[in-house]
Amino acid sequence: ILKDIILLLIKKLPNINLDSKIDYREKYIENLEQRYIIKSNITNKTFNDIINHTVNIDHLEPLDIKVWGRKFTIHKTYQDIAIIDFSSFLTEALSANDYKAIRKKFSLIFIKNLPKLTKEDPNEARRLILFIDEAYENKLALIILAECEIEEIYLHGIGAEAFKRTISRLKEIKSDFYWHHSKIALKSNL
Repeated sequence: ILKDIILLLIKKLPNINLDSKIDYREKYIENLEQRYIIKSNITNKTFNDIINHTVNIDHLEPLDIKVWGRKFTIHKTYQDIAIIDFSSFLTEALSANDYKAIRKKFSLIFIKNLPKLTKEDPNEARRLILFIDEAYENKLALIILAECEIEEIYLHGIGAEAFKRTISRLKEIKSDFYWHHSKIALKSNL
């Protein structure tokens, strides 16, 4: 009888289309500060100035992270802040579990040299998707120095369609709203 009632309700209830063309993360992009920086001679200096004002460069040290009996190294860390270069981090064969371990250790990560990925870079694109998912879902603050606009990071190749969610998440991650609700802001009471 319960099954018949449920089927009857399903037939009587209107269909609601939840496929919105609005990306609600975009509404938080007002009043951006410099958290996603396009690489140039001037912005390289700005990015490095932000790092220098955030961490004590003289006390950067490597941190080994162990996941399931193996380890990898984040080469530049200061307290719960990491400075990574895309070419030495997201090109390594790391997994979602590795990114989970990273987000547990840090509240802010600086990413240098995020490139424009091509169809020959599906592994790097997939790792970036996994990393950004982990960062986003756990409010990890990111400051990124990139070679291109967010929308241009990965346009063609295996997983390019799935990468659209990463684009949307990166847009929110650079917003004031995200920053003020991130682990670094909550820790610092910013």
